[in-house]
Amino acid sequence: TKCEVERFTAEQFGGVFTVSCDENGNYHPIQCQRGGQCWCVDSSGLEIFGTRQQGGTLDCEPVVINHMFSVAEKQQWYSPSSPIGGLCTACSEAGDYEEVQCYKAECWCVDPQGREASGSRVQGKKPRCPSRCEKEQERAKVLKASLPAGSQVFIPSCAADGGFRPLQCAGKSCFCVDLDGKEIPGTSSSFHLRPSCKPCSPP
Repeated sequence: TKCEVERFTAEQFGGVFTVSCDENGNYHPIQCQRGGQCWCVDSSGLEIFGTRQQGGTLDCEPVVINHMFSVAEKQQWYSPSSPIGGLCTACSEAGDYEEVQCYKAECWCVDPQGREASGSRVQGKKPRCPSRCEKEQERAKVLKASLPAGSQVFIPSCAADGGFRPLQCAGKSCFCVDLDGKEIPGTSSSFHLRPSCKPCSPP
């Protein structure tokens, strides 16, 4: 995940701050740097303004929930009285932006912050939005481009339909992954002795 890639990079190159990820690879709501400063972050790892503090106990759960709803459910792109018809964000039950937003005959993809994905707007149908694999691939490419030449960053390989390819390679090793892109234990081998990975079937 993006969080795990950032954590790995920080551990390899050192620094004042190493991002904290939970067991699922998501950003931990509380992030701290060496020296004692801590702050709350949203699901994308972005710091929530006004939460940074030195020492003490930081309770991020209510802050994150309030931030999520203020960003997704309470924010409107246009007010209901707008002359163009009251275009508002479509939100999930959890308060997140729906991946596909539509207005009249047009639909487009948005990121977790509700920003339109470039080139995704289509007429008369719903677009195929970037898959999890494609999103992780793009993040990894951006991260690699920002690092010194020769830095090792795992860039996942995606199939034509956007899913993770069963065989993934990183550096001099290759391994099989499941539908979620998680490495299957016991399948790792050298690049020259690539394992035979069978596509996983959805449950």
